[in-house]
Amino acid sequence: MAWIKMTGFQDPDLTPELAEAYQSLGPHMPPEYMGGKDVAEIVKVHSLDPTAVRTVFTAGLHLIGGPSPLSRREREMINTVVSTANRCFY
Repeated sequence: MAWIKMTGFQDPDLTPELAEAYQSLGPHMPPEYMGGKDVAEIVKVHSLDPTAVRTVFTAGLHLIGGPSPLSRREREMINTVVSTANRCFY
């Protein structure tokens, strides 16, 4: 089984650059991604590359929350169906 080192707000390996990346996205993230005292696992999995955190989630936030005739709920449902079809369970 593969393992990816993940760093969150509570980890001693948190760099200033990664903390800034998390904080810059915080106000734009859905509450379930930034709730509590740490970021969601799906965000932390990108923590090895703070630039990727910004890039991936800025694009993702646009796709989920940007202008669209579909609601966020409908877009999340599409994400779920595609992930299931690809056997990617999260």
